[in-house]
Amino acid sequence: MRFLLLILLWTLHGCNTGSHAEPYASLTRDEEARAALDALDYETAIEIYKELIEAEPESYERYRYLSAAYAAAAGFDIIEVAKSDVSGASGSLLDVLGTFLPADPSAEQLESIALAKDILLSIPAELRSKDNTEVEYASGAATQLEFYQSAYSIMYINRFAQITPTGTLDPERLASMTDEDVTNILANFSQVAATGGEGVPAAAEKVLVQIDQQEGATQKEKLINFLNANKK
Repeated sequence: MRFLLLILLWTLHGCNTGSHAEPYASLTRDEEARAALDALDYETAIEIYKELIEAEPESYERYRYLSAAYAAAAGFDIIEVAKSDVSGASGSLLDVLGTFLPADPSAEQLESIALAKDILLSIPAELRSKDNTEVEYASGAATQLEFYQSAYSIMYINRFAQITPTGTLDPERLASMTDEDVTNILANFSQVAATGGEGVPAAAEKVLVQIDQQEGATQKEKLINFLNANKK
C-alpha cells in the first residue's frame, strides 16, 4: 500500500548513508548525523540534528531525521515496521503496531516518542502533507507523523494496560489513568484518523469507533472497557 511504500522509500533513501567506512572527520555534519543513525547512535544523531536545525530552522527535511532518532530511542523501529506487512494484518492497530513498541514503556521512552511526533508537527502543515507533490519530503513526513502519533497513543496505553499473572489487565493500573491521559490518547488517534485514507488513518478511526461503542458514562470508562475487551 502507498503509505508503506512511502515509509520504505524514506528508510532506504534517507537513513542508509553508505558512509560507515568513512572517518567522521571527512564527513559533513549532515553525513555525521546520518551515519550516527545508521550506527544506532541515537544520542549523537539527536545532538547533531538539533545543532543543525538551530542553525537553519527552515531546513525541514532534517526534522524528519531528528524525529526518527527520537522515535528509535523510544523503542520504535520504523525500519522494522516498513519491512513488515502491517497493512495486511488482521488485528487491531493496538495489536499490530504494538508489536513494534515497548510493552511497558518508561517515562523516558514516552517522552522520546512525544518529541518525535511534536518535531514533525512543528513542520508547517503544507510541508507535511500527502497532497503536496512539489516538496519531496512532504508526503513522507505526513506518513511518518501518522505512525508516531499512533505509536505515542499506544505506548501511552501500555503504561496502564499491564497484564497480570492471571492473564487479565491490572485494574489498579487502569484506574490510575487520569482524564488528561485519556484526552491525550484519544486526541492523537483522532488527529491520525482525520487525515483520511487507508492504512494507519483507517485503523485509527476503527479504534475510535470501537471505543465509542463501549458502555460507560465517560471516555475513561469507555477506554477501559475497550481495553478489557481487546487488549491481550
